[in-house]
Amino acid sequence: MVNLCEKSGCSACCCHDIVIPWLDNEPDPKKYFPDAKVLNGTEENVEDGVYVLREDNKTKVIILGPCPNLSGTGCTIYERRSTACKKLRIFAPECMEARTRDGKEEI
Repeated sequence: MVNLCEKSGCSACCCHDIVIPWLDNEPDPKKYFPDAKVLNGTEENVEDGVYVLREDNKTKVIILGPCPNLSGTGCTIYERRSTACKKLRIFAPECMEARTRDGKEEI
C-alpha cells in the first residue's frame, strides 16, 4: 500500500488538533492510541495528548497536539490505521483546510 500522504510530502497537517468521530464498527480506540485518556466531558484546559470521549452513545477521539503515531517520516501505523483515520483523505477539503491553516503550500 502506497502512503499517499507521505508520497505527496505532506507534513500531516490533519493529524493534529483534530476531533475524529469514531465509527461504531471500529475496535476500541485504545488499540490505536494505547495512552489515550478517557474524558468525562467536564474537563477544562487539558494538556496535549489523545483523549476518548464517549457521550450520547457516540465515541470521539480528540487529538490535541500532534498524533502520537506520527514520526518524522509519517504515520507509523499507516498500514493498520483505523477506518476513521483512513477517512481523512489526501486532497479532501479537510486536508486542504488543514494545510492552509498550517501555512503549507498547495499540493
